[in-house]
Amino acid sequence: MKNHYFFILVSMLAILYSCSSNKSNIASEKTVKPCPDTPTVTYYGKTYNTVQIGNQCWLKENLDVGTMIDGNRSSDNGVIEKYCYDNNPSNSDKYGGLYEWEEVMQYVTTEGTQGICPDGWHIPTKAEFLILEAFLKDEATKVIEANQTTSGYTATNESGFSALFSGYRNNDLGSFYGLGTRTCFWTSTETSSNTAVRVMLGFDYSGIHFGDGNYDKNDGFCIRCLKD
Repeated sequence: MKNHYFFILVSMLAILYSCSSNKSNIASEKTVKPCPDTPTVTYYGKTYNTVQIGNQCWLKENLDVGTMIDGNRSSDNGVIEKYCYDNNPSNSDKYGGLYEWEEVMQYVTTEGTQGICPDGWHIPTKAEFLILEAFLKDEATKVIEANQTTSGYTATNESGFSALFSGYRNNDLGSFYGLGTRTCFWTSTETSSNTAVRVMLGFDYSGIHFGDGNYDKNDGFCIRCLKD
């Protein structure tokens, strides 16, 4: 009889250990990690962190390269040009630059082109953003920096993507909007001679969400580079 109870006790301990081990494995799978062999990238004097999300390797911060322009359109002059929110350079330091599509693409229209990204990286396509969304089960809270809880919705940044609500520049009005409420990323997917796809992270009455649409190439949006 004692042997019988001893066997039951050992079996229960084995089950508990197995459950604990499985939980540990699950937790480790969710741990945010930099991309293998590429934890950081130094580009134009600034160091960017990387993050591995599924099979994709992303820069963990918005790109911030180029010379600030104030109200003037970008041009194909061999100089990378950007807008800074409210024409304040410190906003680019924190949130990254805001770029017109043609400047981002360096005046080509090929999907997945390097554009203004570092060597070995490219401007993500709409399809590649959709892969990110699908991997995260379309839960935008998983890509938004956790300290940006807003309107009762809690961001977790579980993926480590660390998106900031960096706002955007509207070309028609020449004004800046959305700082603290949304961020918009250009894709390299063109939809017409005047428009391209941008992906948005923002919130409304239904919660924090992903969204995409066709927008004026002269609007100013952020850039996240994706490893080739």
